[in-house]
Amino acid sequence: MPIELPSDLAASFWLLGLINNSAYVIMIAGAKEINEGGVALVFLCNVLPSFLCKLTGPAWFHLVSYSARINACMLLMSSSFFVVGLASDYRVKLFGVCLASLQSGLGEASILALSSRYEDPTLCLTCWSSGTGAAGVFGFAWVYVLNTLLGWSFAVTLGVANLLTACFGAIFFIMLPAPDKDPSLDVDSASDSDGVNGVVDDSENLLPSSPSSSADLDPFPPASPSASLKKPSSSSSSSSSSLASFAQ
Repeated sequence: MPIELPSDLAASFWLLGLINNSAYVIMIAGAKEINEGGVALVFLCNVLPSFLCKLTGPAWFHLVSYSARINACMLLMSSSFFVVGLASDYRVKLFGVCLASLQSGLGEASILALSSRYEDPTLCLTCWSSGTGAAGVFGFAWVYVLNTLLGWSFAVTLGVANLLTACFGAIFFIMLPAPDKDPSLDVDSASDSDGVNGVVDDSENLLPSSPSSSADLDPFPPASPSASLKKPSSSSSSSSSSLASFAQ
């Protein structure tokens, strides 16, 4: 029975998950090189910015296109490697760790949201999860092989890791197939096509542009005010007449 190779979609999401979390893991693996006397501080800087990005994302993600967010991830990843590798002050290095954390959170939230644009989001999420799990092994292996076995300095180890930044962009902009569902919600669509290999982005018109009624916006609309002002039934009218004649 021939072995079926994974599709471009599955491979893309797996690789994106692997690379997106690699910088985060590399910073953990090299925590002693970054701040030997405060490893816990390195861990905190590697978690808090990502958490804040995900926490505030619903308030501003729809204002920034997917392509802009991925470009920001590439910039943050590369900057974190250079800042941590070249800085001598541990406080500057911790700032670089914060950049890596921010990149990880932004990339994860963006690509997970993008998975809903495909016909098989379950496949996307499964491959993404597998890739992020493999990133734990990959990141530590990267530091162990280059820094420990080959004897390269930690700065050089991080400098070479910029290859991951280039791969991340190539996978997203070139290898990743176009979404099956056309969201037509790109903030840049008014000015240009924002070509991300056909990937169109969340941005505007989150509500229907011309709803036929208010019920279209609310699955559980309130009761109509006119419903409480119904005309009295004939039975209640006849009973009222009987009471009036009895009073006379």
